[in-house]
Parts: sequence; structure tokens; C-alpha cells
Amino acid sequence: MLTCSHWICRRQTQPSVDRPKIVTVKTPAKVNLYLDVLSKRPDGYHNIDTVMAAIDWWDELTIERSNQRGVRVDCQWSDPVRRADELQCEVDDDRLRLPQDGSNLVGRVLRRWSDRLGLSYGLDVRLRKRIPAGAGLGGGSSNAAGALRAAAVMESIPQADMILGEIAAAEGSDLNFFLPKDEANICEGIPHVRRASGRGTELEELDEFDADALSLLRERWLVVAFPPVVISTAAAYGALIVDASDLERRRNAANSFCNELSHHPVGNWPSKMFNRMESAVRGMAAPIDSLCGIMIESRSDGSLMTGSGSAVFAIFGSSSSAMTLCDDLQSRGGVVAVKARFCGLDGCISEFVS
Repeated sequence: MLTCSHWICRRQTQPSVDRPKIVTVKTPAKVNLYLDVLSKRPDGYHNIDTVMAAIDWWDELTIERSNQRGVRVDCQWSDPVRRADELQCEVDDDRLRLPQDGSNLVGRVLRRWSDRLGLSYGLDVRLRKRIPAGAGLGGGSSNAAGALRAAAVMESIPQADMILGEIAAAEGSDLNFFLPKDEANICEGIPHVRRASGRGTELEELDEFDADALSLLRERWLVVAFPPVVISTAAAYGALIVDASDLERRRNAANSFCNELSHHPVGNWPSKMFNRMESAVRGMAAPIDSLCGIMIESRSDGSLMTGSGSAVFAIFGSSSSAMTLCDDLQSRGGVVAVKARFCGLDGCISEFVS
């Protein structure tokens, strides 16, 4: 593979007229199928062992080259009235407030990108969100990773180039999950599933990864629900009593889950999903506790809170069963609920215009 400096040199000699001026990207959400918090690190972060999977709940992001230097981000809900109705709140409620420009993670990574490559032009970003913020679904991280992928397409740099990973790791723990490991990973058409360790930036394939078997994950259906409460990551970790004992047994349990998932994707692995943070977060917020209870009673194959919350998901073997639960949750009101499937990173770059 060519190094970053080689691509930058190639970019500088390529006529700018050949490069796309507008790139549109779909950025997926993720769920944590397994999450153990092993210990607290000297840098204030935590060492975790987690398995993440991308799902087809998408935001859409468009980057356009501008003659005005700098990065500008216009971040809005795709349908703010519907989202307010789902959460039974007003459109100007704090729960619907989204970060703009300097405070938006997309703006931060693109400024790093611009500085790193020495871009002579600016970038205007239009981000339309469907994935709830503060839900443990990785929406912000996925947006930022998608912005880097779009910026790479704009500069004819491979989306799996190391420069994207370096910038992503500097800005967040799970951004790298949403980047392809290599170019083949983009077009394989299999669900994007990775195991992460350290503070979440050290990614690897599942043990004895079986791509053919893992593709069967598309036969599973998810119902993902977001209650009208936001739990900050810092607050969730603050409520957790970190137990650093018996690490070998816990790592073996995670290994066993990964083996079951990768080799028997239509088996009973959903019943073995685990989130170390779930009980602590359920104790912090009654709506999350109630939603977890509904999911458990839904006769799904398994259910879990994702990340540090507050979204919860359940897995089903049939579309109709998933739709039944989704309709039930939506009829209760005050909850955002969608039916989703596991997905890959293929097809995320939906459009580019020269």
C-alpha cells in the first residue's frame, strides 16, 4: 500500500478538475453486541472489550468544495417535527439540539484533515440526522468517519489509507470502527462487525473470522429504541463500579461469544449478549429501565442496551416479529423506534458529482 505522503504527492500532481467537488455519504449507526469494562486507564479512559456491528439506520452527509477557506457545518434533523412528535416534546427542546460548526465532531476532523493535507479550499458540510444523539449508537462518530471518507474520495485518496485512521483516533474512541480496514472491506457486502479493545481504538477481526457465515447475520432483524432521556458517557462511567478482577475468565467469555457469533450467526448468540454498563445505567434512569424490561418481555432472541445508553435493542429471527414490537413501542409514544438490519460499509458513498 502507498503511504500517506505518496498519496499527497500524487494528489498534488493530479488536475483538480478530475476530482469530485461534491460527495454524499450515508453514515450508519452501530450497536454493541458485547461490552465489558475491564479497568480504568491512567489517561482517564477505560480499557474495554467490545464487539460492535453496523446497522442500516442512516444519517446523510454531503461535503461540497468551497472557494472560502475553512470548514462550515450545517447540522439539522432530517425531520425535526416528526422527531419532536416521537419524543413528545417541542422542536426547540434541548434533546433536539445539535452541535454546529466548532463543537461538531465532523467539523473537528475535517479541520484536522485540511491542516494535514494543506488544502487550498474550504469545505461546506450539510448533515441531516436520523440517528438519535446521546444514545450509544455512535451517530456522531459515524458522521465524523463518513466525513473523512468523503473527503478522501474528494482527494482521490483510498478510504482505507492510514491518514484517516490517525485523524479518527485523535478525535474519538470509536471513530475508527466506522472506517474500512482495507478497500476489499468496502465491497464485500457482509455486515461490518469488529472487536475492539484498549479504549476502543484497537480493532480486530472476530476470532477465526468466517465471512461467509457472518453474512448470514443479514437474516436477523433488530428493533432499536431510544427513550426520551440522554445519559452522558461520563455520567454512565461515573456510575459504574469498575471491577478489574478475574480478567482472564472475562476475556475467555468474550472469546466464546465472538466464536459463537462468527461461526453460528443464526444460532443462539443473542441470548449471550452482555453489557457491563447496563445495570448501572438502568439504575440512573427509569425510562431506560422500563424500556429494557419491555425488550426482555418481547420474546426476542435477545436484547441489550447499546454502549453507555440510552438506546436499547432486541434481535429477532423474522421481520414480522420485529415489526410487531416496533409498532407496539411507537404506539406507546415518547420513544423513537426503528426496525433495522446489520449492514456493511459498502454502498455508503452514495453519490459524487464532478
